[in-house]
Amino acid sequence: KYEPTSMQRMLHTDPTRFKVVVVGRRSGKSTYAFNEAIATCLEAPNKKVWILVPTYPQARDVYWRGSDITRSLTKDMYKKKNDAELMIEFVNGSILQLKSAERPESLRGSGLDLLIWDEVASTRGAKNIWEEIMLPSLSDKMGRAVFIGTPKGYNFFFDLYRKNKLANASLNI
Repeated sequence: KYEPTSMQRMLHTDPTRFKVVVVGRRSGKSTYAFNEAIATCLEAPNKKVWILVPTYPQARDVYWRGSDITRSLTKDMYKKKNDAELMIEFVNGSILQLKSAERPESLRGSGLDLLIWDEVASTRGAKNIWEEIMLPSLSDKMGRAVFIGTPKGYNFFFDLYRKNKLANASLNI
């Protein structure tokens, strides 16, 4: 049922390991993020994918309840869907989970294949969360990261954008 826009199609096919996507509100970034996460989970067994957002209500309301995407998964695609943990376990053993950055210590210890971090600029302590927790979680599996957000002043997200623009790895939509 998902028909990606030209922007979403470009993001899905871009091979960059760490993408920085600067987009405005209502651009389709959450739809892109969820579909990228699902595609990663389905492409190979035992993948571990997180979508990280600033707050738990955001994870629940934007991605879990507010998305037609969770309802569009067919029963043959997943083994278990856990509403309390905001987690989907696919039939191939891959796991997609929505996470909140409210308690960064709870993010430690998992090896990830893909991290999609939505609204990076609104995440309190984003730089420390990235450097101390998320980057090491991606290292052992050479996992990918997609940083998505709307500009919100000069902060960690701005620094990521500027750094990756210099490296020609940033996608400014």
